[in-house]
Amino acid sequence: MEKRVKIKDIAEKCGFSSTLVSLVLNDKASRYGIKPETQEKVLYTASQMGYFGDKPLKKRKNSSTDNNRKASIIAMIVPAFDDHFIFEIAPLLDKAFSSIGLSFTLLSRNTNDNKFNLLLDKIKKLYTGIIIYGEAADDILIRNLKASSYPFIVLEKEVVSHRINMVSSDSEKACRMVAEHINELGYKRISLLDYKTRTVFPCETDMLLQSLYEKIPRGMFTVNTLNSCKLEGETDVKKIIKDIRPPDATHLFIVKDADMVYPLFSLLKKKNIRVPADIAVIAMDDRPGFRLTEPP
Repeated sequence: MEKRVKIKDIAEKCGFSSTLVSLVLNDKASRYGIKPETQEKVLYTASQMGYFGDKPLKKRKNSSTDNNRKASIIAMIVPAFDDHFIFEIAPLLDKAFSSIGLSFTLLSRNTNDNKFNLLLDKIKKLYTGIIIYGEAADDILIRNLKASSYPFIVLEKEVVSHRINMVSSDSEKACRMVAEHINELGYKRISLLDYKTRTVFPCETDMLLQSLYEKIPRGMFTVNTLNSCKLEGETDVKKIIKDIRPPDATHLFIVKDADMVYPLFSLLKKKNIRVPADIAVIAMDDRPGFRLTEPP
């Protein structure tokens, strides 16, 4: 009969007190200000010693997942704990995950500290999945998670109504993020594409332009209001052709509505203009199938 792993065994292995280990294993660490690094060490040690299973990991047989086994814990990565939205949603998430047999914990991430991305492989082994809130998410983190097909969700803003079944995207923040991303890539000549019959946009043109002016002070911006998202009319095609014609050809199209993306790709292909080799395209709206396009 295998000896059951006890909290004091884990505490001795980690070099921490039994009380601290107990708080971490019972999802109370965040309430008492226990550092995320300490929580990770305790959870990792507990997992390695077999605390979350009926037998220690190293002694389990006939299992192809021994080295990858992790506790059933969902972690929410937040920029800081002193956030009203976090206090509102954390207890509800804890209750929801508990109802399906999962544990829930909070981890803080300093956005100025790049060490987090270096520890990402260990974090993926410790947790079943993660929720990333607001500024805690960055391009490097998201790309890493997508590349490894690791389960994650990004929450972009505080949900004023606190409806747990809804994730709302902050248009103003999205505009700032897009402008910052364009500035980092070095694009200067930029064209925005709208169309007249659309009544509700993912973001306001003025808001997007303001963000571009602020983040790219030497940029050149044009706004083309087209008659249709299909780009079928001669007038609409002429506007696009004018934008891509040298010597002042645009470097980047910002498409506010997803319905216009495929027609734009088709038009550019007919003109032998490659995306993104010759020109870049950014969509402010998303549609199923975008991730399957080539180029993405």
